[in-house]
Amino acid sequence: MESAAVVNAPPEVVFRFYRCLDHLRFVCTPRRQEWCPNTGLTQEVGQEYEVRLRQGRHEIKLRFRTVRLVPHAMVEDEFLSWPLRGARRTLRMTPQGDGATEVVEINHWEPPWFARAAVKERSEEQQHLFDRKLDNAKRIIEAVYQARGADAFREGIFEDASALGIAPVVAPGE
Repeated sequence: MESAAVVNAPPEVVFRFYRCLDHLRFVCTPRRQEWCPNTGLTQEVGQEYEVRLRQGRHEIKLRFRTVRLVPHAMVEDEFLSWPLRGARRTLRMTPQGDGATEVVEINHWEPPWFARAAVKERSEEQQHLFDRKLDNAKRIIEAVYQARGADAFREGIFEDASALGIAPVVAPGE
């Protein structure tokens, strides 16, 4: 699945936002919440992280590892735990001529044979969720960049977002 958007902020600002795992708490939807239980973590190549997802009454923990990090250009993660083991998420940031950044998020997963029909049945819903997350990120990044300029997200996502009255979907402490 692929989602794309042009964000009116330079790649270094967009990269800082996405590299900090706190971004998950802000871009997820109330219907499908995502968060890293440890706030303030910044992704590094080779490091493993835990992410939690809650949809309805169901909650799962997922582990992933950052396998590639190209400053201001790319973040690539590989999921290590079931049910997404082997899935990859690639986030590409490409500068545009007007100071904006094209963000492309690619989620690739080959589900096990027994889950393929269920995954295919929900593919449109999943695409909608990925698109909404990217739209949410775009709104937050642009608002903070407009207020803070090149210093956006240097002190953290919580600090910059709360200064503008932007609250996370998943509050700290979850």
